Amino acid sequence: MKNRKIVKPFILSLAGILLIALNLSSANAMEFGMFKEHTFYTWDKEGFKDRIVLVFHGLGSAQPNGRFKRLQAALNDQFSIVGVNYDYTDIDKNISELDKLWKNRLIGHKVYVVGTSLGGFWADYFANKYGADKLVVVNPVTLPKSDLAQFLGERYSDKRQKYYTITPEDLDAYGELSIEPHPRTESLVVLARDDKIINYVHALKKYLSNDNSIVIAHGKGGHSLPFTDPIYFELLKAFLGAED
Repeated sequence: MKNRKIVKPFILSLAGILLIALNLSSANAMEFGMFKEHTFYTWDKEGFKDRIVLVFHGLGSAQPNGRFKRLQAALNDQFSIVGVNYDYTDIDKNISELDKLWKNRLIGHKVYVVGTSLGGFWADYFANKYGADKLVVVNPVTLPKSDLAQFLGERYSDKRQKYYTITPEDLDAYGELSIEPHPRTESLVVLARDDKIINYVHALKKYLSNDNSIVIAHGKGGHSLPFTDPIYFELLKAFLGAED
């Protein structure tokens, strides 16, 4: 009888610990995955390097995309390259999942955030909310209600192999989401005058008001400014502190 009295509470305690562990695991950071919303993609699945480059894709895209692969090929010897897959329209879930990503996987690392187009919007939000070390935005969305109005309606994502719909309510939600610049985050803003998708002046006005480094491409850059061009890629490497 004495043994039973001792063993039974012990078994219940183990069950309680197991239950707590299961509950904690369900609240864990976003999972590793390709293309799917609220996942991250990296080659360094066993653990991140001290320095991390967090890459946000644009509207309709997903990770790993071409920009991720170019950064991976050029910088993975010094940085963990981590692509973030957010949802194009579920802003509340994005905020929740990005918070988990920061708290559970990124704290303690030097975090550099890179984003293009709508990914530039999310990169700016993320970097300034958590005080990332550096932020690089390329042709970013800065006035969502006007910059994204042209994408209203049903569209198709080749990367995700699915349709998605942008509504006026989505634009309103994006327009209400803003964050003040974080004092510790250094920013590099790269814009193209010949961007046919977003008026570069919108971003210029936003980032001129703070102590940011701004580069305006006068040549043929377009909305998908090619980081394969040595001019831009060397600029990026220098800003991130990458060694040759």
